Amino acid sequence: MVDPARFAGFGPRFYAWLIAGGLAAAAPRPLRPRLARLVGNSAILEGELTGLMRASAGFRRALPVPPVFSDEELRRLDVPALFLLGARSALHDAREVGERVGGLVASARVEIVPGAGHALATDEPELVADRILRTAAR
Repeated sequence: MVDPARFAGFGPRFYAWLIAGGLAAAAPRPLRPRLARLVGNSAILEGELTGLMRASAGFRRALPVPPVFSDEELRRLDVPALFLLGARSALHDAREVGERVGGLVASARVEIVPGAGHALATDEPELVADRILRTAAR
């Protein structure tokens, strides 16, 4: 899991980050690197992702936002699981999620990546790939 949702509720910080990232992605290309650093969203530097964000702007979600996993649901997870969390994630407090998952999921390996945000896969692509490959090799 790479900075996954459903382990804590969405707060105002997440929605502010989402809106700021959307505005930054809509900015002219020369401004995007500076804005990406400002809003902490490296995903807006990826042309394909920016195109996907623009294409999905008019999408209307037909289903409600899924609820946060309950403690009971997490305790039932009994397969090896890697949780990579961005220390600066706007989605949740990585330390709180890491402690919750680590305390409830016996098979979980939790790593909080310093300096990374919710766009962890674009913030630290080599680290993410390395951790996934190491976990898959076990």
